[in-house]
Amino acid sequence: MDRSDTSDLTDLRWHWEDVYRIDYDYRDGHWSAEPLHGQPGTRTAPTAMELRLKIRDDYAERRVREQGGAG
Repeated sequence: MDRSDTSDLTDLRWHWEDVYRIDYDYRDGHWSAEPLHGQPGTRTAPTAMELRLKIRDDYAERRVREQGGAG
């Protein structure tokens, strides 16, 4: 993991640690976000930026479902 990856991991965790468990697998270079509180749907991506986008989309979809909206 290089300095940029470390910075990205720290940033993702700071923003999302209350909702997702964020990891970086240095062996294959993939990022993952596992929803907390027993919710299914682990998201994975080859870059931190792609994972960030997937997390945002997933979070928005979950909020819509929680509020009883279509989605």
